[in-house]
Amino acid sequence: MKLKAQFTPEIYNFPNLHYERLEVEEYINELTQNIVELKELPEWEIRFLSLLGKGNHVGVSKKGYTYPSYPPEKQYIIYIPIPTNEEIGWGIKKNDYFHKPPLDEDKLMDKVEGIEFAAFSNLGSYIVECSKIGIGKLLRKGISLKGVKIRV
Repeated sequence: MKLKAQFTPEIYNFPNLHYERLEVEEYINELTQNIVELKELPEWEIRFLSLLGKGNHVGVSKKGYTYPSYPPEKQYIIYIPIPTNEEIGWGIKKNDYFHKPPLDEDKLMDKVEGIEFAAFSNLGSYIVECSKIGIGKLLRKGISLKGVKIRV
């Protein structure tokens, strides 16, 4: 089984996050290196998608989404609110957000409390840390795929 990270910004002109993605994937590999259940479904891919955009809370999706493509894939979403440059210096311009209806956070996600923008010095470190927290929360709670429970 392959475990991958992906960032999907809902923001125009968003910076490239290649090194941040590699850092999150390294974290996933460290976290899951001793999980023997991952070998039970070698053809599957689990993708942790960090959705970057407007929002009030960091959160993780309550359910995963399964895609029967080849290779078959299950996707879990980590919602990461990106602050504006009015909220913190490294934030983005208000006009750069995609114009979308707001998320119904109560139906879509389990919230992660206690993350402050001011605790981070730049956008990249904020996104990496929020992604790690969300992935860690999902894997500690446990995720299921075709009857196989994957838990750290």
